[in-house]
Amino acid sequence: MKNIISVNKNIYLESFNGKTIQVKKLFTMLNNRKYNISNDSKTDYKNHIKFCEKNPYRKWFLIKLKSEYIGSLFITYQNEVSINLEKPDTDTYTSILNTVLKNIKPLRAIPSVRNKSFVCNTNPKNKILKQALKNMNSIKIQESYVL
Repeated sequence: MKNIISVNKNIYLESFNGKTIQVKKLFTMLNNRKYNISNDSKTDYKNHIKFCEKNPYRKWFLIKLKSEYIGSLFITYQNEVSINLEKPDTDTYTSILNTVLKNIKPLRAIPSVRNKSFVCNTNPKNKILKQALKNMNSIKIQESYVL
């Protein structure tokens, strides 16, 4: 797999490599994230390091604008895509997601386990990402609730 995937002349996806600079930036972005789904409390740095060392994702990228990290994206083994930008922007979301679709193929479907396509979960308050997904003609297939 490529270590860097170009989105456009200024934005690219840098594969997570576990280096301290990436771990620290992911920690900062995680604790400053406006919209969450599963991580609903502040994470301490030691637990964050342990999580990063496990690298539980199929693909994990930090999103860079020139030389600055501006967000993160991961793909799970269930074909789920999660994307977060520090300064959300519809066009940036769309460009990045289209680049992912062009460069990475979903894993084969497993009935009742994994969709044949990538799916993107989003916090219902994240209107900018939801608009980007609509602009891409994505299809809403489910709503989830915490019980």
